[in-house]
Amino acid sequence: MHKLLSFLAGVLLGGDACYGLLHQRLALSTGSDSSSVPHADAPPLTVRLHRFQLRPDKLDEFQSWIQFEHDHHAETVATLEREQMYTEGIFRDRVGDPTTIFWLEIHGAQGATTESSPLAIDRAYQRFMADTFVPHSRVTMQPEYTLLPSFLLDAIAAHEQNPKPLANK
Repeated sequence: MHKLLSFLAGVLLGGDACYGLLHQRLALSTGSDSSSVPHADAPPLTVRLHRFQLRPDKLDEFQSWIQFEHDHHAETVATLEREQMYTEGIFRDRVGDPTTIFWLEIHGAQGATTESSPLAIDRAYQRFMADTFVPHSRVTMQPEYTLLPSFLLDAIAAHEQNPKPLANK
């Protein structure tokens, strides 16, 4: 648990200089207009951390889904472009509270949702969510600031200007 909290604190709390850089390069969308700073050269970028509760009797199903994601990595990565998803990660404390997961996402504002997807893997994802997560347990945390180095911000802005399929490596 300590390592997970340390990692999340590092991701979420970093340094003020990177926070300023992010707001100079991309408009950070956090669900409130007061924290979104428009920038003429780049589209908005949404950074969110969600907390979900897993159904205690579905931990094996959750682990099976994670293995499915690993086994179908290229197919899963192929869904990212239509969602404008640039980073997605799931974290779980397997010792202290294995029923709580944290879901980190960084994506563009114009991305499509999984609910509108024609892809079989996204339909499987929707079934998994309905079967495995405790209903209404999703809590979206408000970012105080986000750290992204300029080379990533430049790459995201360039990609938004001239979209090409994301690499499936």
